[in-house]
Amino acid sequence: MNTPTPQQIIEVKAGALFDAWKLRNNFSGYTILGVETEFVFPLINPETESPSRTFSEAGKMDVLAKDEQGRVWVIEHKTTSESLAPDSDYWTRLRMDSQCSKYFLAAMMQKHDVAGVIYNVARRPLHQLRQIPMLDAEGFKQVFDASNQRVMCANGKKPRETADAEKGYTLLTRTETLDEFYERIRADIVERADEYFGRREVPRLSTDLIEYMSDAWSVSQQILYFRSRGLWPRNTEACSAFGVCEFFDLCSGRASVDGIAYAKATTVHRELAAQSDGSKELFTNSRLRALRKCSRFHQLRYEDKIQKCGDEPETLAFGTVMHRLWEGYFKSLQTK
Repeated sequence: MNTPTPQQIIEVKAGALFDAWKLRNNFSGYTILGVETEFVFPLINPETESPSRTFSEAGKMDVLAKDEQGRVWVIEHKTTSESLAPDSDYWTRLRMDSQCSKYFLAAMMQKHDVAGVIYNVARRPLHQLRQIPMLDAEGFKQVFDASNQRVMCANGKKPRETADAEKGYTLLTRTETLDEFYERIRADIVERADEYFGRREVPRLSTDLIEYMSDAWSVSQQILYFRSRGLWPRNTEACSAFGVCEFFDLCSGRASVDGIAYAKATTVHRELAAQSDGSKELFTNSRLRALRKCSRFHQLRYEDKIQKCGDEPETLAFGTVMHRLWEGYFKSLQTK
């Protein structure tokens, strides 16, 4: 039996989560106006109402939809490993999420009267492949000693069925198949669906939008300030926040841009087809977060266009697969 690859395991986990999600979440009553729709609009200084000469706001909305009451919503997909309990801090942070305001503004720029953003959130399953005892022809588990002899119970009438490391007794096992893994995960998710799925409607007030516009403008000016002086200070507090930074080895001098560990990227905004708005650079939510995280991180990704080689971390790879599944689901609703 071939050992499953990390990507195969991610695909199975995401498939089980998505299939359980479909049993619980129903958007069939919505009219789908767009799926994975890219947008570009001016980055505005809220004090002067003048557009930036350097940047344009840009991004991609997961779904734009109209409910049965005729209200228009931006539907945003999220995956997380955090608790989705009603009182979880996760929901409080989403209320302040800049991406929510950006997408709200984008929908308004497309002449929609937007009611708000629906957060469709799923918690990433943390299950791992199990070892399954192999049974003999009579249905008994098989235990062997250090000399590979079958171990019997003390009375000699029945095979022993439990291992004992001190005595060198080993239980004969096999790795569960991907099909078995899928069924086990899916059953657990269906049984504890409230722990895996959450859905919230988040409105946006005019004050929220103005605050976002002020934040976005401020970050854009910081980028120009650092760029003009060639100074991109490190924020070492962010090196290991929420996992090790992808540029940690490069910043610490343990690796270089050699095409093996790191390489020059062909695109800066990997999620977008367009890479600029004519003569203006694109100001995405990822770029905004990058500067907030660490200006050196921003420099490496968006100024120097460097990317880490190799596979994505599991959290990112899992999110990518889930977004692909959600995209297919909502596109199927769009064509009905």
